Amino acid sequence: MRPKIFSARSVAEAMERVRRALGDDAIILSVDADPDGGVRVTAAAEELAPESMPFGGDHGDDAASAGGADMGAELRHGLAYHGVPKALAERLVRTAVAFRSEGTLRALAGAFDAMFSFRPLLREARAKPTLLLGPPGAGKTLAVAKLASRLTRSGRPPTVIATDARRPGGVAHMEALTRMLGIELATAETPDDLQAAVTAAATAPVLIDTAGTNPFNGPQMDHLEAIVKASGADPVLVLPAGGDAMESIDIGSAFASLGAHRLLGTRLDMAQRMGGLLAAACASRMAFAEVSTGPHAGAGLATLSPAALARLILPHAATVAPADAERAHIPQKEASA
Repeated sequence: MRPKIFSARSVAEAMERVRRALGDDAIILSVDADPDGGVRVTAAAEELAPESMPFGGDHGDDAASAGGADMGAELRHGLAYHGVPKALAERLVRTAVAFRSEGTLRALAGAFDAMFSFRPLLREARAKPTLLLGPPGAGKTLAVAKLASRLTRSGRPPTVIATDARRPGGVAHMEALTRMLGIELATAETPDDLQAAVTAAATAPVLIDTAGTNPFNGPQMDHLEAIVKASGADPVLVLPAGGDAMESIDIGSAFASLGAHRLLGTRLDMAQRMGGLLAAACASRMAFAEVSTGPHAGAGLATLSPAALARLILPHAATVAPADAERAHIPQKEASA
C-alpha cells in the first residue's frame, strides 16, 4: 500500500476525492485538520482485489488499527445487530477508526458523513416537484401527507397530486389527509393528466403520491417511469426499515434506475434494524433525506444527519470522547439509555 494525502474543505469532499482516486475499498489511515484550513485524509488502496459486492470487499479485522480494536468490536457488534452486510460494516469500521479520538458515537457519525450523503427534502428555493415512489405498503401516502403538513405550517401550502386513482380506495386515504390540512387534492390517471396538473400548480410546491409498484414487474415499472418523466419531478424512494438487506439492495437499485437519488425511511417507530436502509442507500448511491418515526400525519417526519443516524445504530453509546471521559472520570461503557 502507498499512502496518499487528500486535502479538501470538508471530510465528505475529501472522502469523495479518495473514492474517485482509489476506489470504494480505499483504507482510511488518518483524518487530520489541515493547517491551511479544511481537512487532510491519508488513505491507501488495498492491494487485494475486492469481492464482487456493491459496497466493496470484506477485509476482516485489518480495519481495527492500534487503539481502535475495542471501538471496532463495538461497532461491528452494533452494525451486526442491525443486519448490515459484513462487507459494508467493515468499510464503516475502517472509516470510523480514523475518528477514534472522538468516541464511538462521533466516530460512527464521521464514517456516515464520509460514506453517505444527506439531502433533506423541500429545502431548495426553486425545487422541482417531489414524487414519492416505492413498493406497496411502504408508507408513501402518509409521507406525502407529512410533507404537506410541514409545508402548510411553514406558510407554503402545496399542491398534492395523487396518481393512484385506479386502485379502489387509492385516493380516498389521501383525500382524508389533505382535507384535514385544508388542501385540495388533484388526481391524475395518466402521464398527460399529471403533466397538466403540475403545470396548473404554477409556483406552489408540488407533492406527488404514486401507486405502490412492484420493482420486479416490468409493466408496472414502465408505467411508473412514464409518470416520473411526465412530472419532471425529483423521485424519492420510500423504503421501510427492518427489511432484509439484500432484498432492500435489489429494491433500491430498481427504483434508482428510474432516477431516485434520495431515500426516505419509514416505520422507524416499529422496526429495530436499519441494515436494509443502509445497504440500499450505499449500493444505489442514494442520499438519506428523511425518516418517518410515527403514524400521525402532523408529525413524525425528521431530517436525517450523520449524527442522528449514528444514534439510531448505537442508541446507548457514550457521546463523550475517550480523552474527555478520562479527564472527567466517566466510565466509557456506561451510557444513559
